Amino acid sequence: MSTHAPRLPKVGERLQPFLLVVPFTAVITGWFNLSEALPVPLAVVIGASWGVVLGLLGIWVKRSMRLRAGLEDIVVAAGVVAVAFAACGGLAFLLTFGGALGMR
Repeated sequence: MSTHAPRLPKVGERLQPFLLVVPFTAVITGWFNLSEALPVPLAVVIGASWGVVLGLLGIWVKRSMRLRAGLEDIVVAAGVVAVAFAACGGLAFLLTFGGALGMR
């Protein structure tokens, strides 16, 4: 058994989820998805706030090893389903577009 006190996480380790998630979601969610319906600055602020929520969720998940293992499986399964939907959507588009242009 170790007699050392538990190590406190460094500031960089605590901020890591925010440093990864906030810029990505601000650009993707705010600029690309919401900018058609909202002014760009407001859309980027909404995207950044969504990133803060995801960062807090990441810190919460990082604390529990059991929760982390379960969520990894869910994320992999969701990724597989998303790729399948994207592939089928692309195939349906090509078939419909080819039919509209009279190509076989």
